[in-house]
Amino acid sequence: MLNPSLTRRINALPDTLSRLMSDPAVSESMARADESKRRLTRLLPLDGVEQSAIDEYRRDWLARYVYNSNAIEGSTLSLKDTELVMEGEFVPTDSPARYIFAARGVADGMAYVEWFVDRRHPLDIDVIRKLHEITAVFRQVGVSGSRW
Repeated sequence: MLNPSLTRRINALPDTLSRLMSDPAVSESMARADESKRRLTRLLPLDGVEQSAIDEYRRDWLARYVYNSNAIEGSTLSLKDTELVMEGEFVPTDSPARYIFAARGVADGMAYVEWFVDRRHPLDIDVIRKLHEITAVFRQVGVSGSRW
């Protein structure tokens, strides 16, 4: 069953994002980010050691992002358990499956975001819906006052 309020908010996102981009502070911040990316690109190609360091940083950042995102939602997985779940090497037997699936969902969602960024695909409603589908595929949300 669709949530009408959420559907309205999702449908309003293009207007919201457009207004946000017309904000001078946001535009300036995006311009600085673009310039930083151009400067970084001029350093390419990286040697093996540099690329390895960046890959390790990205793995560490993603593990911490997934861990903190799920901890906010009440997950009891440790950072180390989260890293192992993301590597597919370990399933903690003392943690509820929902926390393990949630960690996998957030990691898969970030992989989806990176895939779209790499292809310079514009952000649109379909991308947002698909991202929500990926990250919430195993999630059961309890709504206060509801039998669902």
